[in-house]
Amino acid sequence: MDGVAAQTLDFAVDKAFTAATMRRSTLDFCVRMNSTDERRAGLANRHRLITWEGGLPIVHNGIIVGGVGVSGVQGHEDVECAQAALHSLGLGNGT
Repeated sequence: MDGVAAQTLDFAVDKAFTAATMRRSTLDFCVRMNSTDERRAGLANRHRLITWEGGLPIVHNGIIVGGVGVSGVQGHEDVECAQAALHSLGLGNGT
């Protein structure tokens, strides 16, 4: 996306990684990780896991086959872009 900081690409990749490996949206992962102080503290030590909105698992035939991450605007807009991308490819996100 034009005009965003270079780190935005890393954020998008981390969102995709988190959604794929945690098998849930980054927002759902955020809710879980914020449920206790121990989880919140442990997250700080995990490379590539991110709890910002915009990461969705990619579901094909009921199986999680990857993740998509979008970053650069507000969280809910990142989610809308990710959902639109999956929809345009005929893929789901498990929601």
